[in-house]
Amino acid sequence: MTFQPEQAWRQRIAELEAEVAALRQELAQYRQEAPDVSLDADDLAARKAFVGFDEDTAAQLAALRPFMEREVDGLVEAFYVHLRRFAPTRQYLEDPQVLARLRAAQTAYLLSLTQGVYDEAYARQRLRLGQTHFRIQLTPRWFLGAYAVLFDLIVSRLQAHYAGQPERLLAAARALCKAFILDMQLAVQAYIDAYQAQLRQANAALQQHSEELERRVAKRTEEVLQSGKLAAIGELAAGIAHEINNPINGIMNYAEIIAEELPEEHKLGAYAREIVFEAQRIAEIVRELLAFARQDTQEHSPANLADILDASLTLIGRHLEKDGITIRREYSHDLPKIKCRSQLIQQVVLNLLSNAHHALNARYPTYDPNKIVRIRTRLIRKGGRPYVRLSVRDHGIGIDPANRARIFEPFFTTKRHQGGTGLGLSVSYGIIAEHQGTMSVDSVPGEYTQFDVDLPVDNGWETIEGLESDAAASGGG
Repeated sequence: MTFQPEQAWRQRIAELEAEVAALRQELAQYRQEAPDVSLDADDLAARKAFVGFDEDTAAQLAALRPFMEREVDGLVEAFYVHLRRFAPTRQYLEDPQVLARLRAAQTAYLLSLTQGVYDEAYARQRLRLGQTHFRIQLTPRWFLGAYAVLFDLIVSRLQAHYAGQPERLLAAARALCKAFILDMQLAVQAYIDAYQAQLRQANAALQQHSEELERRVAKRTEEVLQSGKLAAIGELAAGIAHEINNPINGIMNYAEIIAEELPEEHKLGAYAREIVFEAQRIAEIVRELLAFARQDTQEHSPANLADILDASLTLIGRHLEKDGITIRREYSHDLPKIKCRSQLIQQVVLNLLSNAHHALNARYPTYDPNKIVRIRTRLIRKGGRPYVRLSVRDHGIGIDPANRARIFEPFFTTKRHQGGTGLGLSVSYGIIAEHQGTMSVDSVPGEYTQFDVDLPVDNGWETIEGLESDAAASGGG
């Protein structure tokens, strides 16, 4: 098996950069609806008092009702003629239906100025105007200017209405000025509140994504460190395994000879058979060491993951069912084939099923309806690339949090008394890494354990079929 920590690192970085780019795009497209607005009576009273909006002001505005009803259509027409002169405001007037709605809303607004009642309902309507400005992205530069335009249009008509009555003209103009200032206060406040709400939610989303990215970086870093550790241990394991293999075979052969030469009841014969048994265990460890460190020569070709799973269950399924374990296959249909070495992927599957077998037996020594192992496959996307995910889940004893970070380390095992070597998961991890995939675990002690294996649909390997096609195209045979 070839471990390439630098290559794995570059791949992880590329995936992470793709995720960051997706995050930036998501944040750039982020739009926040304005929050609900409210204004209590005390707040409104303080605002009105500050600008001098008193009962006399309300009476002056109410007295303008007949004037406003007569002039409102001309005021609205003149207002929109003015808005069409400027590109930032003209863009909202291009759709005839939208323009009709805006004209109706503007007519209602001008009439409401002279309704004579200026309570919380009046204030809420002004706040909603500010929210609308924010939603359509009409900035204060333009909507505050619109108040000035309306004020100028109204006063110019009041001059004709109150011709020769300067005191009444001044009183009406002052009342209108106070009303517009109050309205501008409320609209700007709503605009600011909506903007701040968007910033808060954007910051919350950014913080959430930042924490998620930190978790992903930590996970990727752990994977890279694990790959480097496996590479170093793999080289060491290969050397040790070859050094041990020959002497242990000699010890085992001589012990077998001694055991065969002595009567079965002889004390030394029992010792010899014990030596054979322990030597066989050492030989098994050596074989796993060689599997951990080998340069595998098996050809890789497109394979259906469901076929690999079914073949694995043919080998181990009977053992699981014998111990009362129910196997549930939850395969997604029409999954693409993956480029892989099928025998190695089968080795990973057998190891995961074997671990689930032990965990379920440890929690449920006899039959139990929850003694189930679920095998699920589905298609996912990571960093813009398609992956096939294999999930093996059991409701056994779970994994202690203190052990979870070490389960992929070579020689780490919690089943030493059961003959565990601690190489099963580390070998599996290396196999998946060689296929440019990832292996992760999620577990809650006493509840469940789930291993997820993500294999890229296309890992860039040249397959047997591809090599044969190239040879045929070039005239080779």
